[in-house]
Amino acid sequence: MSKDENEVMVKENNKVNLFEGFEEFTEFENAGFEGVDQECLQVPMIKLLQKLSPELDDNPALSAGMFYNNVTGESSNTITVIPCYFKREFLEWVPKDNGGGLVGTYQINDAIINDITRNEKGNDMLPNGNKLVDTRSHYILIVSDSGEFSFAVINFSVTSTKISKNWLAGMKMIKWDKPGGGKFTPPTFAYKYNLTVGEESNSKGKWFQTKIERTTRVDSKEIITAAKSYYQTIKNDVVKIVQEKSINDDTTNNTDNRSSDMPFD
Repeated sequence: MSKDENEVMVKENNKVNLFEGFEEFTEFENAGFEGVDQECLQVPMIKLLQKLSPELDDNPALSAGMFYNNVTGESSNTITVIPCYFKREFLEWVPKDNGGGLVGTYQINDAIINDITRNEKGNDMLPNGNKLVDTRSHYILIVSDSGEFSFAVINFSVTSTKISKNWLAGMKMIKWDKPGGGKFTPPTFAYKYNLTVGEESNSKGKWFQTKIERTTRVDSKEIITAAKSYYQTIKNDVVKIVQEKSINDDTTNNTDNRSSDMPFD
């Protein structure tokens, strides 16, 4: 036996079995999480960075036009996602000059919605001087090229609501054949979507915007199971989303994929 072959055999014999005793853990599924409630969990938020996004000051590796995960710190120019749930809410933000911060979350039927007036900048304002931001949240699975997946949410508001509207409209138009005849609309998590970055502009300047393209059907049972579970989790309010704590002066909070440098008519 050669020296190299002997070294390989020694390494193989000295390998540590990382899964030794794994069967015992099945008896303790979810152990250690007994004290965890919805306030203890945070779903990562995906943000499309703009030129003045504060994350750029903290991390020189980041650049405007990248999708950024505010929990893992990962960034990319494109991501593949599976939409699992949609929620529309109205977020009440204190203006930055008054200290900033999120102070309330409301539904479309709440009476406070009737109290808004639009100011000269196009912001919906409440009588108390706070801003009320119509926010469209898409709860997604992010799928890697290797098939691994993670949970997240991406928000759209103000001018970017048109992206959410078009995405929803496209999904509602999908029809599958029923085995016994007829058509039906499949769940939102039946397809994968590729999110890329485009650039938009008006008379005041340019900014980055999310582009969405449907790709292929979801064919992994593991991913389908995860998507169904995530759908139920968000639907039943098991997990609350932690919104950003600041708001941009002339537009809205940074969770809507924009920054205060974005120009609007």
